[in-house]
Amino acid sequence: TLVTTIEELEKEKTQKIELLGLNKSKGKLDWPSKGKLEHTFGQRKHGGIDWKGVLIGAKEGTNINSVHNGQVVFADWLKGYGWVIVVDHGEGFMSLYGHAQTLLRDVGDMVREGETLALVGQSGGQASSGLYFEIRHKGRAVNPVKWCKRI
Repeated sequence: TLVTTIEELEKEKTQKIELLGLNKSKGKLDWPSKGKLEHTFGQRKHGGIDWKGVLIGAKEGTNINSVHNGQVVFADWLKGYGWVIVVDHGEGFMSLYGHAQTLLRDVGDMVREGETLALVGQSGGQASSGLYFEIRHKGRAVNPVKWCKRI
């Protein structure tokens, strides 16, 4: 019927997610997982490499949530990072979530802010469970602490 068709079109309209980047959200994003910052951005890693993100110490199985609306562009194993999911937020902004135990989204999925993407684990050779989290703008890592609310 016409009524059901109109209702379905309305539903589809509300499900469209616009990728507007993160510029308006600087300092306002929720952290993707509850936990303690164990490694900070720019801190020296063993091997002389600087951290391009942060490591949040969190219990295994804790939800990893998208920091903003976006589209999953990568969901696979990445050497050194374990199970990784990457979300494109538009305007050159991406967020990366690593060391997951389970990925709950696939490439192409549209996700809303706060939606669960994966579960915290210790994949990729981590000694303890936690979430490796990066925000990138036009390919360059930016400090997540400046983008997320104070813990």
